[in-house]
This record gives sequence, structure tokens and C-alpha cells, in this order.
Amino acid sequence: MNKVVYMGYSDSMIRCLLDSDLFDLIMVIGKEGRMNKNQYQMIEENHIPYYELINKEELEKIKFPNEEFTVILRKFEYIIPQSMIKKFRFINFHGGSLKYNRGAHAPVWSILNRDKASCLSMYELTGGVDEGILIDEYPVEITEEDDINTLNVKLESGIPKLLVSLDSYLSGNIKGISVKNGIYHPKIQEKDFTIDIENDSVKVISAKIRSQRNYYGALILENGLRYRVEDFTLFPSTGYKRRFFDGEILIVDDGQEFIRCNVRSEKIFGGEK
Repeated sequence: MNKVVYMGYSDSMIRCLLDSDLFDLIMVIGKEGRMNKNQYQMIEENHIPYYELINKEELEKIKFPNEEFTVILRKFEYIIPQSMIKKFRFINFHGGSLKYNRGAHAPVWSILNRDKASCLSMYELTGGVDEGILIDEYPVEITEEDDINTLNVKLESGIPKLLVSLDSYLSGNIKGISVKNGIYHPKIQEKDFTIDIENDSVKVISAKIRSQRNYYGALILENGLRYRVEDFTLFPSTGYKRRFFDGEILIVDDGQEFIRCNVRSEKIFGGEK
């Protein structure tokens, strides 16, 4: 059985490792403030040693178990230093394609770019960001209803299958493929989910809102004020033209349908500045 240390804050990964007959979870390393009650409960009930990082400077101070193990990463905060990659084997589960969607916010970009498909990529780190030895992928479809939560559920449903592939890889029964120079997307900025009422199509607006539905909402800048859009509804076109007022946006797209968005000012929404 492969002994593994898990670094990250994924309920699904912790549960899958605990349920696996191929892996023995011997330690969990998380980031202060990112773990939830369910994760703490799983760790405590299974008597797993746990270490909580305060900042990235603590990475190289971690006291790992004094035995042979592999480190599994999923939803982890920090880039692993090259000095650590030389010491230990790190396997990352990335929520996008290493060839087309590298970077920290891959699922968000999948929705913003209106991709029809994505994958959970499993690869061994060699040093570059989202570069390494690709071991296996779990493909998923993306619909026009998906948001970050539903997409992550689809992606993480592939963890059990990928763990089987990882066991074969660690045993030397399969070989990975070196992947470098894939398309890299930077961290998401406000401009990426700011709605242009005059020019954005209904599909673009839908993608921007769905990409932020599980966070604080997409952004609208109007008359010097900032508004958040939390959700929307699509209807057949009734002849409305594009207009905005505090509480609602109505937009016709190509005379076929219109989108109604509930809008709230940031001050009302959460006291943001």
C-alpha cells in the first residue's frame, strides 16, 4: 500500500484517500483558515497527524514522516519550491488541462472561456507551474448551467479513477508523458468578470456570472458605482432593450432572448469598498 501525505483542502480527496485500498493516508497538511469542519472531523476520527501552515515560508519547515511516502496535492495554496521537489515526490491534481488551461484558477477560466469540456489532470511535479509528467486525465463536459461548485464536483468525481492510475504509475506499470509550455491563464482579476451591459452577449454575461456565483458575484460599474450580480434568469425575448437600474438588468440578445439579473450595490451586498 502506498503511503501518502495530502496537502490541500479538498473534502473529496481526503475521503477518497481514506476509502482507498491502494493508499494509506499518514498525514494531512493544510492552510490556516481554509479547512472546514468536515475535513477536521475526518482527520480527527481517523487519528491522522495534521499540520496547519500559516504562510508559505513555513513550507520547508514541515516535519514530514520518517518513512517513504508520496505527497498528493489538490487545492493547495502555494507553489512547491524546487528544493522540496528534489527531496520528495509530489503528485498534483489540477482542475484543467495542462496543455490548454494551466494556472491557479483553471475551473473559473473554463467557465469564462465557455469551454465545452475540461479535465482533472494528474501529474508529477518537475519544477514549472502546472508542468510535469502527465500521468492521467479524467475528462468532463461543461454545460451552460455549470458554475464553479458543480464543475468541481464533476472534476473530483474522477479522483478514484485517477488514484488507480497513480498506483500503477508509482508501481512502474505505466509511464507518464512530459508536458511543458501549455497555455497559461493568469489569476482572475475584476476585469475578467466585469459585465459590459452595452456589448456583452447573453452567453458572455451568463459565463461571467456563473464564474463568480460561488464567490461574491460578477461586477457591474455604472454611473461611478459598483454593483454585484449574483444570479440570472433567461427568458424568450419580449422586446426589452438593454437597460440597467438598481435591482435588475434587462438585456435582449439578437432579438431572441433576454437575461434578467438581480443586482445589489456592494455596500448593501457586503460592506465592500
